[in-house]
Amino acid sequence: MSVEARWVNAEKTAVLVQAIFPWDWQQSNAAKQQLDNLLETVNQPVALIIDLSQAQRVPPNTISNVNLMMLNKHPDVSRVILVGLGSFFQIITNIIIRLYPEFQNILVLTNTLDAALQFIPKSQEAP
Repeated sequence: MSVEARWVNAEKTAVLVQAIFPWDWQQSNAAKQQLDNLLETVNQPVALIIDLSQAQRVPPNTISNVNLMMLNKHPDVSRVILVGLGSFFQIITNIIIRLYPEFQNILVLTNTLDAALQFIPKSQEAP
């Protein structure tokens, strides 16, 4: 179906990127451009909430695409909150943390979007 990025709150301290099955990396890359465009409108730390609870499965080449996205993280992203990871995405996340231990300080895993929203105020503190 799609991958889209949008502000979560009026203060513009959090962006939600949501992937809904079926989706592909081309849609994800377009959402990354949307995300970067949103972040260019503010000059403050922003929490990035990535909701994969409706993604169901992942497209091919996941490791290389996730790796590329993490390496190209916008400098204003202070925290990455991952929602509803299936077992495959949890494995990918563990691989990324092993490759780039510095990401461990900014990643948070939650089961629900409501739980992710609880991390927004904490996200604005330096990790």
